[in-house]
Amino acid sequence: MNNFLTNKLNAYFIVVGLFVLTLLVAGILTLIKYVPAWIDNREPVELVGIAIEQQDNGNYAEAKKLYERTLIKAPADSPTVYHANRGLMNIALQEGKYQAAQTYFIRANNAIVIYFHLFSDIVDAYKTGPLKDQRKVFEKAFEQACLRTPNDTNFATTFASYYRDIGNNQKAIEWYQFAIDHNAPNSDILQAEINNLQS
Repeated sequence: MNNFLTNKLNAYFIVVGLFVLTLLVAGILTLIKYVPAWIDNREPVELVGIAIEQQDNGNYAEAKKLYERTLIKAPADSPTVYHANRGLMNIALQEGKYQAAQTYFIRANNAIVIYFHLFSDIVDAYKTGPLKDQRKVFEKAFEQACLRTPNDTNFATTFASYYRDIGNNQKAIEWYQFAIDHNAPNSDILQAEINNLQS
């Protein structure tokens, strides 16, 4: 009986010890990630600007580090959140990490500000690339962006072109018409696209 209780207690202490060790390791890893951001006295705008320069120069590791630091430091309603997530998305695309790219794409699309370049950066991965089986994710995000920014008709025309390119003429016509209805500056060209798709 004593051996049975001793074994049970030993097993219990081992499990508790492993749990505590896991928490300690997680805490240390969190500190390793967050402390450099906390002690960096640069503002998120400066960090993201330097990250963009590093990315443009092909220094993806440094750019990634600075984008991640930006996300730690920036308030959720900062435009830098969009730029950092878009930058991380483009690095992930460059590295062939398409699921990570999709995660950053969704985060960027949910930022306080968005620009249509976000969609043109990743569209090929959904049209014919590794994410084509997940087009619904892209289409839902794109539709939300179009409805959120109806006066920036670049969104709707880019969305329409995406649908045209994948052979969904009806959806393409709908989004070209949406752009025309919201006073797109090139309405005559868009109308010609509609006419061409209807013929």
